[in-house]
Amino acid sequence: MAADLLGDLRGVARGRAPRNVGISARVTLSVHALNNEGSRNNATIPRQVNVATADGMVQANAISGDTLKHAFADYLRGHAQDAGSPHLPLCGPCRLGDANRSNADPPFQELAKKQPASVEGTSRVLEELARRCVVDDVAGLLVTEGKRNAPRAARVHFGWQVGIPDRVRTGQYTHVKLVPGAGQGEAEADEGGGNLGQNIFTRPASSGDYALVVRAELDRVGVHDLTRRAVIPEEARGARVRATLAALYHTISAPDGAQTNTQLPHLHGARGAVSVSFTSAPAAIVSALQPDFVAEMEAVAGAFDGGAAGQVVIPFASVGELGRVLDAVAALFSGEGG
Repeated sequence: MAADLLGDLRGVARGRAPRNVGISARVTLSVHALNNEGSRNNATIPRQVNVATADGMVQANAISGDTLKHAFADYLRGHAQDAGSPHLPLCGPCRLGDANRSNADPPFQELAKKQPASVEGTSRVLEELARRCVVDDVAGLLVTEGKRNAPRAARVHFGWQVGIPDRVRTGQYTHVKLVPGAGQGEAEADEGGGNLGQNIFTRPASSGDYALVVRAELDRVGVHDLTRRAVIPEEARGARVRATLAALYHTISAPDGAQTNTQLPHLHGARGAVSVSFTSAPAAIVSALQPDFVAEMEAVAGAFDGGAAGQVVIPFASVGELGRVLDAVAALFSGEGG
């Protein structure tokens, strides 16, 4: 960790903890298929979105925020398991990677059933949810047990990772499942739907520059949405924030999603900026779809009283530099930044 970077953060912080962090980056990936819409006959369909440009609307390949958040939750779970700390608890389903998380946890189900479907009962349920599991605390969950509709809002927000027009391309490539002696015998055996015959199919592969935006509301980790009070000790909150930043870094540095068994993405690098807010003002984020996005982020952060509100924008030119920036932010929660 660069001492001068941590020192700069200390100077802006003036003893305050970071409340909000934003990341805007231009990430370069090659020959990936992290997010697909589905299949049509024997062809896999890549996901495309409409992107606004100075010349109008164009279509571009994109990776959904759902894909990014799924990877983030998995990295957060792994970090908690590695740490083995009581400050980073996991519910049983999260330990197994169950997407239902605490909703599929029998002890939590029983607790939720016993609480009345009132404001007080729902408040108790959400408090226990945040206490019991770091993944549910940070990634959020909608609790419906006990005839209620109680959302625990996520603390980390992912936008679509959008291909920058004229900087991304998607191709369709033919693949063959080879079956020795493919012929009539295999065709007859395949009548029962066993998929035993020889197949020809196409899959997409996309390459180019992608705009990524993420916001992490660090001041809401371990905090009850209704009472606005922390439900876990400060030491535990600090551990959860550090785990959140580590998982966020791995979400960017080790992209995960569809087809990684045969189309593991080639990550060339990333450049952009991290904005850190020490007040209630949201951390500045300007999309890398804009060519001068880092300068625009600095302008946004400096608006109103010349930036005296307590926000800093830190540029980075590589994935490694991004890691050092997030590590310095995390240090402010571990005593190093005091």
